[in-house]
Amino acid sequence: MILGLDISTSMVGVAIIADDGTLVRVEGWDLSKCDNFYEKSETVGAELYALRAEYNIKDVFIETALKRFMPGKSRADTIVKLAKFNGVVSWICYECFDLTPSFVNVNTAREQCMDYLSHEEPKDPRERRWLLRQL
Repeated sequence: MILGLDISTSMVGVAIIADDGTLVRVEGWDLSKCDNFYEKSETVGAELYALRAEYNIKDVFIETALKRFMPGKSRADTIVKLAKFNGVVSWICYECFDLTPSFVNVNTAREQCMDYLSHEEPKDPRERRWLLRQL
């Protein structure tokens, strides 16, 4: 199974995909009620360990953190906070699943998915696996 994470400091998007490309689980972990960075980290860690008990995760993919300032859309302190949290969650994944996470650029992922979604649902499972490898 593949675990995909979209990490932010207020919500973590989670997707689990079976080896045949079937979407098994999609959810969001709301961190907005956590009081601080450490409580958020503990909450995500507890959720990850719960997933480990339920699924045989073989790969972990994490969206890369925003790397540069974009006027009107991001502030430097936000970028630093997000990168720090992304790093902590990445480390928790490494510890939890004994796997080195792979990092996916958001633009590359969107481009691949949009190309994929613009076509009919593939009837051949090999096409699904190809898309997953691209991500």
